[in-house]
Amino acid sequence: MIYKLKIFIIMRKKYLSALLFGALLFASAGTFTSCKDYDDDINNLQDQITANADAIKALQDLVNAGKYVSGVAMEGQTITFTFSDGSTQPITIPAGEKGQTVVVKDGELYIDDEPTGIKVAEELDTEAGLIKSENGTWWVLNENGEYTNTNIPVSGITVSGSEKDGYTFTIYNEKGEAQTVKLPTAASSITEMTLGDNIDNSESTTATVATDATNFYISKEEFTWTNKTGETGLHAASGWKGNKTIPNNGDWIFASPSKIDLRIDPVNVQAENIKFYLTNTNNADLNPVVLTATGDPDGSNPMNENEANGRAAVAGNGLWVLNMENQVVADANENNYWTAITTAATNGYVHAVNANHAFRSKYELTVKTANPESLSRLKIKGVETNPYTITIGTTGNTNNNTPILTDDVTFKVGTAYKVEGLQASALYDMYLTADDSDVKVYQLTFDQDKHTFTIGKNPDVSTVPAHFDLIVYTVANDGIVEKTTITIQINTEISTPAEYSLIEHNVNVANNANHFGIDLAIMKTALGNNLDQWTQNVDLTATNVVYEWSEYEDRNFTVGLPTGIAAKIVSELANNNVTTNITTDRNKANFVQVDVTNANVAGLKLDKTYYIRVTFRNADAQTLSQITVPVEFHAPALSDLFKIKEGYQEKGSEVINAYFYQINGVTADGINFSNTSTQVYLDRYFSEYVPLADIDFANGNVGETGHDGAWLFDLNNTTSAGHFGHATDAAFGHMALNFDAVNTGIKSDGTTQNGYGETVTINATKTYFNTDNAATAGWDYTQDGADKYSFQIRLMSPIAEGKIVPTEGSAIAIDGNDLATGASITGNMIEGRTYNNVRYSVVPDEAQSYTASTLIYKTAGTNNVTDADYKDPQIQTILPATDDDNYLQSVEVWSAYTLNRETVLGELKIKSSSISRDMTIQLPIIVTDAWNVVTEQEVPVSIQFNK
Repeated sequence: MIYKLKIFIIMRKKYLSALLFGALLFASAGTFTSCKDYDDDINNLQDQITANADAIKALQDLVNAGKYVSGVAMEGQTITFTFSDGSTQPITIPAGEKGQTVVVKDGELYIDDEPTGIKVAEELDTEAGLIKSENGTWWVLNENGEYTNTNIPVSGITVSGSEKDGYTFTIYNEKGEAQTVKLPTAASSITEMTLGDNIDNSESTTATVATDATNFYISKEEFTWTNKTGETGLHAASGWKGNKTIPNNGDWIFASPSKIDLRIDPVNVQAENIKFYLTNTNNADLNPVVLTATGDPDGSNPMNENEANGRAAVAGNGLWVLNMENQVVADANENNYWTAITTAATNGYVHAVNANHAFRSKYELTVKTANPESLSRLKIKGVETNPYTITIGTTGNTNNNTPILTDDVTFKVGTAYKVEGLQASALYDMYLTADDSDVKVYQLTFDQDKHTFTIGKNPDVSTVPAHFDLIVYTVANDGIVEKTTITIQINTEISTPAEYSLIEHNVNVANNANHFGIDLAIMKTALGNNLDQWTQNVDLTATNVVYEWSEYEDRNFTVGLPTGIAAKIVSELANNNVTTNITTDRNKANFVQVDVTNANVAGLKLDKTYYIRVTFRNADAQTLSQITVPVEFHAPALSDLFKIKEGYQEKGSEVINAYFYQINGVTADGINFSNTSTQVYLDRYFSEYVPLADIDFANGNVGETGHDGAWLFDLNNTTSAGHFGHATDAAFGHMALNFDAVNTGIKSDGTTQNGYGETVTINATKTYFNTDNAATAGWDYTQDGADKYSFQIRLMSPIAEGKIVPTEGSAIAIDGNDLATGASITGNMIEGRTYNNVRYSVVPDEAQSYTASTLIYKTAGTNNVTDADYKDPQIQTILPATDDDNYLQSVEVWSAYTLNRETVLGELKIKSSSISRDMTIQLPIIVTDAWNVVTEQEVPVSIQFNK
């Protein structure tokens, strides 16, 4: 066994060793110029040190960018690092310096291809690696797990390591001190490998093998060159044009139909450059098995549980598929290998998947032997109808019996199509070719390594589609050579590299204006010289312009646009319902107009990129060109669709002051209220709102009440439960806010408690946008918070929030001499004012059926004052009371009456015992408003004697 451990040691001249690190230049920076003498070396010392630092930094930058070293080579004075992406980094070492190579072969250390007799361990079980630097010399790990001194000096510039443990680039000074860069390989970077639960043997044509999901199958087949093409001159040594070397007759080919799912961590390890082996618990590889990792070149969609493999090359998800490479074994070795395989199969030995002998999976894979597969069919990957297959050794295709294929199996210009064996493990090699004239006319190119062909040109798309014969030569593992001729029909599609920028469309518009246009001038410009051919062949009737929709760019399109989205070819953009601009005239086709009907949309997402693909076909329904246009649909957030009427907010505040406004027996806002109520209708306070928004209280306590909004208040809607308002704003179709009848609001005695005047936050939510208020679906909001609107509101009484004051001055002046018979407080002496200074009468002003001779008065408890005594419907009762010091004996409310057909306002009569001097007392007045809110206010009354 040969380990790929390479150490490049540059032995520096004695006088240069004193120059710290010496001189190192990257090839890109120029070549090293030898110094003529010691003084020149000293003068250039700073430049050399800088070059060394640049070398360290450049390599470190490549490592930091996630690159893995896949190979290290030295030629002349240049060390070349090859990275996993195929890029290289050459390093030029000083001219005249000596390089030395140290290599491990079959467990022994070789110096300049000469054996040293020093044994090196075969397995790496130490973090230090197989080789290390210590005390100025190199040490290697021996079979006893101990390091042995090679006595090879450490100096100059070195690259040491292996594919197994990675490489180290080092610059040493004369003291053996080093600056290093660790250069990982893909295999050395692996931290974990996990095998899939099942092994895929479905390729096998043997039923028992195809259905076995637990064992890895291995077959062998003797190779005997057998030319069945009927062509002379096709010999194994000279006539085969494939890239593989043809085995000798009597050699054996070991193969397997099995595929193993593998997960690698970290997920960015590029496993396609790693060789994988099957290693048993005795550290022995199962020869000649070599596995390689492949990723699916599609990788366009997330996978389901049955597909979670083979997408790593595209998706970077760490998932790979392992396949066995066909291995040629000389006849002399065949029996030993096969005996080891059958022994492992018979005894059920478990194996680990071993990545370049650097990292192993669990020991859980078993093998079995199988009969070799027979190569019978070919398939072509990449055509729209998969699989496209043909029997080996025949001419034509499987989709119809005529030489020319139907339109559903055509091949596009500029696409590399891969030809494979349907029984892939049975194919040893193939090569592709075509008639020289076809190669020239259609500019055909072939990649014999990848087994792909590419059509460079369709010479005439104005006529019937062209076709040519693809000739495929195959040699199977058994040595049988076949020639298969496949008729390839070239797709009529004209390459259209049209790039359409994202179209952003706002759907918050009226139906007739809810549309946008895709400018076909962009496509026509991209067609270039092919425009005339396109114009000559395109058929713009509705059936031959196909519109497709996807949320994935250029993939997974399904025929037809979603409900609510329609498209048409037009000469000019116009309103959705205009049909006169629709055209089938290829010379007037200027736009694809996309019409949006919000009322019909359901489940499409706002602010998400969708893709519309438009396919233009000819009269025979064959594709001519396609364009793909990204589009996003936008609409206002829910909060933008609500607008509070400013008149209901205090200046500088966003809180809605909801004063009770409903009046018994009076129609307000088109609604007839049969009962007085403290409820208010939310839409009263908004000039704009969304009727079908769902309404609820925000979480958290309201003010200092210790309760949340749901406990303190009620929200209800009799005809559209849970929504802000009825879609049609019909009577009783509004969301009402009221005090909770049980927990809060107005007590039976009229006093207020928790909730009155407190600010409560209400949330309106709606998961979708639609301009149709009655629509129960539409454009789904996707942005955080876009589906929510919050506002604040408080319930209050306009009377309770007002005041009762003297009409003039700071107190009501009465004559103390009148107290014995009753001093009058009339309507021109006292008045009430609501929260916004609207005046109302405190004394009765609604005349009853009384005259002056039948005038009566009313007091609390007897003949109570009622709302019938007051013109203002907001007043239920107003009753004065005696003062706290009981200076007043009684206060009476005298009703208004009619005199000479005119109303005489009522008055308040105040009686008192004798008072000795002028004084001011506080007259309590208790007001009960129409909503049963009771408030008590004190009005100063100045009693004056000898007035």
